[in-house]
Amino acid sequence: MAAQDRVSQDPVSLSLKGVTVDRGGHRVLTNVDLTVGHQARMAVVGANGVGKSTLLAVMAGLLSPTEGDVVLQPPGRTVGLLDQDPQRSTIDTARDLIAHRTGIATAQSELESASAALATGNPGVDDRYSAALARMQQLGGFDLEVTVERLAADVGLPVDVLDRPTATLSGGQLTRVALIATMASRFDMVLLDEPTNNLDGDGLERLERWMSDFPGPIVFVSHDRRFLEATARSVVLLEDHRDGVEVFNGGWADYEQRVATARRQAEQRFNDYTAERGRLQQAAQRKREWADRGTSRAKKRPADNDRNRRSYELNSAANQVGAAKKMSDRLNRLEKVDKPWQPWELRLSIEESDRGSSEVAVLNQVVVERGQFRLGPVSEVITAGERLCIDGPNGSGKTTLVDVILGRLAPTSGTAASGPSVRFGVIGQARRRFTADGALLGQFAEASGLDEPEARSLLAKFGVDAEALTRAVETLSPGQRTRAELALFQATGVNTIVLDEPTNHLDMPAIEQLEQALSSFSGTLIVVTHDRRFREALAVTRTLKLS
Repeated sequence: MAAQDRVSQDPVSLSLKGVTVDRGGHRVLTNVDLTVGHQARMAVVGANGVGKSTLLAVMAGLLSPTEGDVVLQPPGRTVGLLDQDPQRSTIDTARDLIAHRTGIATAQSELESASAALATGNPGVDDRYSAALARMQQLGGFDLEVTVERLAADVGLPVDVLDRPTATLSGGQLTRVALIATMASRFDMVLLDEPTNNLDGDGLERLERWMSDFPGPIVFVSHDRRFLEATARSVVLLEDHRDGVEVFNGGWADYEQRVATARRQAEQRFNDYTAERGRLQQAAQRKREWADRGTSRAKKRPADNDRNRRSYELNSAANQVGAAKKMSDRLNRLEKVDKPWQPWELRLSIEESDRGSSEVAVLNQVVVERGQFRLGPVSEVITAGERLCIDGPNGSGKTTLVDVILGRLAPTSGTAASGPSVRFGVIGQARRRFTADGALLGQFAEASGLDEPEARSLLAKFGVDAEALTRAVETLSPGQRTRAELALFQATGVNTIVLDEPTNHLDMPAIEQLEQALSSFSGTLIVVTHDRRFREALAVTRTLKLS
């Protein structure tokens, strides 16, 4: 993948000083100090909802901080942001999206308007035309068609896809189009928000090469662990339980090792503190009990009225009281060690319903045709208990085949049938199980068959907080929508799990918990994923390759 044209050769850096961001009455970022140096490859990681996308929006100048400053050096350099959810349209083609994203569509419109104004001879029209012409040249607008087709080849996108409406593109194709727009924009610094979502193996390799060749700094958010291993030179950790950020210099493997070591050390310090505190408390308690018993004995007049013995017991009791006080003093002086913060964990345990049919799905010469797209013919029998991975390049029809298996899409020719006792549990690529403009809680309760208190309790176990329950689903983050669908997944017994790019938008702890849950599931698993480490963790028994 070729490096971007005309990126400034001057070193570019960006600094955040005391940046705080409040949104909707909620503090998202607090007192962030961060410097992005020239040629940085900085990965931003953290749980869903901690403000990673907000941080990139602030860096891009699209969101003003409530407090603090953002300084880009040298002044006048440009920063571009690749959103994690490129917008689709039934009208605009991929070329249109690229032209709008690069600013060339606006510049072209202004140039055409300025050209028409030249005929009026009004004062200032010459300057307006010159400015519009210079802007088009600066953006590379006159070479856009050649540039876009070259970049399409670089990212592995067939040229004919550029002329299709974006609404008809696969997730991977749309991601590649958004990447082309970013590359064609000639930014001095690039911010990438989940750039690996929906990219196939070839696309990931091409993106990694482009990032290696890009001459300016890159800051990116990703949960793809293999991608992070290949690209990150430093890691920024955002956590919702503390202010600011923590920066780890070095690659991803070094970051994982240092975090694991720090966690072990913190746990050991807390365990040592807890043990010492317990020892001192018990010792002080024993001393007080001994003192109480000694005092009680001394107060009882001995049969022989031995005053010396009584005096000895009183002195001994007083010594025990003193020793107890010393233990209490040591306990008070003991430096407190807080319990290490434990992040929320997705505790998903998938209970298989009755296994049912021995054949989950039978496809016989299935063909699907839509416009220029054709899938098939495909003939497959998916049996109960299989762990099937559907693989293939972007646009090969993986999601289309999943829709056929689920009965959502009728084939153009051939037949597709599922077993009579098959109960599917589905997590789709778009995370659109719930209606966009409806509140989550009511929809979830209806879909799960739970009453609202039960629904609240289950969603809470999946990290969906109370504030999100009454909001429209369209306002939730992709990660929150995924967690809600996973919670529904557990609420309804299934014997066949279908996952279409399930790790998109999930944070790493949730991905690892999902891996653990799927590893113990004894039913049938059908998965589409380009997450290389996730695929390895599933112990797939068979791969269906589409071309």
